[in-house]
Amino acid sequence: MEPGTSLVETLELERACCARLAALLDAERRAVAAHDLDALLASLRERETVHARWRHAASARAAALAGSAPTDPAAASLVAQLRAAGADLARALRVNAAIVGGALAQVSDILAAVRRAQPGSRYDDHATLTAPLPSASRAGWSA
Repeated sequence: MEPGTSLVETLELERACCARLAALLDAERRAVAAHDLDALLASLRERETVHARWRHAASARAAALAGSAPTDPAAASLVAQLRAAGADLARALRVNAAIVGGALAQVSDILAAVRRAQPGSRYDDHATLTAPLPSASRAGWSA
């Protein structure tokens, strides 16, 4: 804990970090659903920053409590809220991991199917599918 920072202030910082992380996880899910790479990367960058703040506050809290439960009722209430928020964040992280994993698997499956019909197809840097023009002999038609 920073000098002059109370346990309650540290717990409130942790709670604010948890709330922001929950919002960022929602933003990540929306970005994945919308195939918005810029929004996803922005969310991930901010999540790293907020997560670092949370780790710092959690370390300060752990040092302040050092094996004893808080005696201040406000601190005890915040600790209970943080436990619930932590469980909610863990659940949201598992959901996001499953969504991203499913999206990546779907992209891989689609690309494999497209490549069977159109060798050389790929996703470019903007997640746009590019494929060579079909040859007249493979398309079954001629001009």
